[in-house]
Amino acid sequence: MKIKTTGTTGLFLTLGVVFFASGAVNTSVADSSSGNDNCETFARNGDDLYEAGDLAGAGEMYLQCVETYDLNEEGSPAHAARSAFMLGEIARLDYDLVVVSAETVQRKAHLKSDVEEWYSRSIIYDVDEWFIASCVRAGELYENFGNAVFSMEAPENLPEEAFDEFYCQLNEQFYEPEMQKAINIYITAVEKAISANISSEWADRAVENLERLAPGKAAKLGLPRETNGSNVPGIY
Repeated sequence: MKIKTTGTTGLFLTLGVVFFASGAVNTSVADSSSGNDNCETFARNGDDLYEAGDLAGAGEMYLQCVETYDLNEEGSPAHAARSAFMLGEIARLDYDLVVVSAETVQRKAHLKSDVEEWYSRSIIYDVDEWFIASCVRAGELYENFGNAVFSMEAPENLPEEAFDEFYCQLNEQFYEPEMQKAINIYITAVEKAISANISSEWADRAVENLERLAPGKAAKLGLPRETNGSNVPGIY
């Protein structure tokens, strides 16, 4: 999975609202010795704007958090990991708006890639909680895309005798590969939960999703202990 690099101007679409976020952070932030404090401030401002429904503003704040951390690389990456996760969640809203058809499947795939990149960045920070959350959401993204493409209507001009072959190709080229990607990343999430002794809603969700797609697989890995009521936020 490709990762967007710091310094690249990003174009984000948020429920039809377009905003540009420059990869160059504010000079006053870049020169500051308290980059981690700034990162936390950006993240919390992003949370406030997100809760208020200002997704464009939230996205700007979360992006500033990620890029500030990447620039300074000081302190814990927890706020950057969560911010990257939230950027994935915001990008996911545009992905969800596109109904798959022969005409829109490429756009859906492009939006999927945008979402995937943010979850990937969150995973790379290797903060247990957000590593697992991003794995789960990426897996659900793969499942959604595979199901959406496989269930889309055949082109109107497709001969009836070609229907079976059309859906056979969709199954082989999209559905099965996406389901396998989902299984693989759920396994990664469960393994992380076991190795880090993490008990959370996200860990439970990873197990449930894996068991649904590959019954018995999670049991072979060794299940995380039962949730202890960890207050991990979930956006379902």
